[in-house]
Amino acid sequence: MNYFRYICLLVGLLCPALWAGQPVRWFATEEVTYDDNIYLKDKKYGEKKDSIINSVHLGVEYQGKLPQKATQFHAGATVGGNLYTENPSHNNYVDAAGNIGLQGEKLALEESILYTSEPADSSLTARTKRLNNTVSVSYQTSHKRKISFGVSLQDLFDRYFARDMKYLNRNRVNAAAQLFYNFTPRTYAFVEYMFSDIVYQGNQENNSISHSAALGLTKKLSGKVTGTAKITYDARRYSHKIPHADNEPDLVGYYAEILWKPTSRDLISLSGERSMEETLYGTNRYFIDTFISVYMRHQLNAKWAGSMVVGWEDLRYTKAVTTHKRHDSLYTVRPSLEYNFKQWLIGSVWYQYRIRSSNEKWPDYVSNKIGCNLKVIF
Repeated sequence: MNYFRYICLLVGLLCPALWAGQPVRWFATEEVTYDDNIYLKDKKYGEKKDSIINSVHLGVEYQGKLPQKATQFHAGATVGGNLYTENPSHNNYVDAAGNIGLQGEKLALEESILYTSEPADSSLTARTKRLNNTVSVSYQTSHKRKISFGVSLQDLFDRYFARDMKYLNRNRVNAAAQLFYNFTPRTYAFVEYMFSDIVYQGNQENNSISHSAALGLTKKLSGKVTGTAKITYDARRYSHKIPHADNEPDLVGYYAEILWKPTSRDLISLSGERSMEETLYGTNRYFIDTFISVYMRHQLNAKWAGSMVVGWEDLRYTKAVTTHKRHDSLYTVRPSLEYNFKQWLIGSVWYQYRIRSSNEKWPDYVSNKIGCNLKVIF
């Protein structure tokens, strides 16, 4: 497949805006990070290395309306380099991303492209280059009527460039439909169904088809609080049966989110989810992923803003690989402080603490990162 055509597509859709003299915003970012554990290792089970990382990116964004239409159009792209002081020939990498989209009253189209490099496991393991292309289209009627509906189609493609990682190359297609009962435009109950087809290019035994159903409610609890909650049921069937593996799993899960804006300067978000995620770890074809996350932001004044993310994630694998089933817990805390020097110059400092605790022990790690960045808009 010729991936250069994706870049051409993004540029081609952005050019008409440039030719028409529409507002295009260019920006550059510079971020310096100190990471005390770049390979995410516990010192008992592998080398623990630290590094200073310098990341420089250049990007462009465009937002506007199509002529004589109510449809919003947006496009953007970034490209940059990430430079390590620790073993730079091994750890340095280039990444790039792009997106285009149309958003109308009922119809929405979106395409995004990401080229990146997964972290190395150690100084002896090469980085893994990966490309993701996601295309989605959705149509939804207005919530102003008592009964409304929506349909969507999404295609996700992941391609790994390393020969020993090609077994992860896969394509996933999701097709969904929703039916809404609208008490008000911002309070409604809904049922939804989604069909998913996952196809691996070189690992056909992990191909699967799944069916998902959900029952939920979105409600504006007050002028400052909005919440969404739904109960889900997933049933998956793999095309090839593997001995001692769970070949036809199902799961009852949930999704919930509460958004609270106590003042014009404050935002608090609480979200949680329990779902089935793809994996190729031993005879595990999936794991049960449960997470809870809290995000808080406060605008101190016109110049200063602070935010905090606190998260917990639980990963449970369903089949034993050694003598027991693997069970991981991840904890993340990330405070940050942002300062607006000018409308065209924004700076921030942040710190991130993350710990993974596993009953397998070898995946355990503790990670500390601290960084500062500047964004220039021109």
